[in-house]
Amino acid sequence: MLGTRTTTGALYDIDTRLRPSGRKGMLVSSVDAFARYQEENAWTWEHQALLRARPVAGSGPLGEEFEKIRRQTLTAPVEHAALAAEVRDMRARMRAELDDSDEARFNLKHGEGGIGDIEFIVQFLLLANAAEYPDVIEFTDNIRQLNALAECGALTLATATALQEVYRRYRFRQHRLALNAESPHVPTGEFAEERELVSATWRAVLGA
Repeated sequence: MLGTRTTTGALYDIDTRLRPSGRKGMLVSSVDAFARYQEENAWTWEHQALLRARPVAGSGPLGEEFEKIRRQTLTAPVEHAALAAEVRDMRARMRAELDDSDEARFNLKHGEGGIGDIEFIVQFLLLANAAEYPDVIEFTDNIRQLNALAECGALTLATATALQEVYRRYRFRQHRLALNAESPHVPTGEFAEERELVSATWRAVLGA
């Protein structure tokens, strides 16, 4: 049902391989099983995804249970150095697999200094600070998450505002390309200053 084809494409792009335990796992799990998985078995990248997750349909009480599990999971204390290493490793693996930027073109999503780097910076800082400042996980969109990080002092207001502006520029360009059925690439020099700002923030937050 979620993948229903409409006149303008799929309703939702659903990849069921990303469910707990992958292809070997149950397609649908109980609330208790989901909570247990998040506490005992979930990978860091799954907690990063949980930062963006929200109920979109169905039972109200079930949605409340999900929100409770989400908050308990994301506000658990973490070891910052280990978290940073895992986030860097996952980003490197994704770039190696998905970034097809070259001398002539820049992949807006996966290229160095692109959308993916902004999202990973935000997700790392949210996971690193949520135990002390649980309200940072209230919102699931990148723009308001950056506001929350500035409010708790994890980022300066100037840095958060700059990242928001760059993120908006990237996404606007990405959406225009998608609407024209074009690939998510731009000429290498088009966002040179924006890419350097994002890369500099990455180095400051997550290291080399």
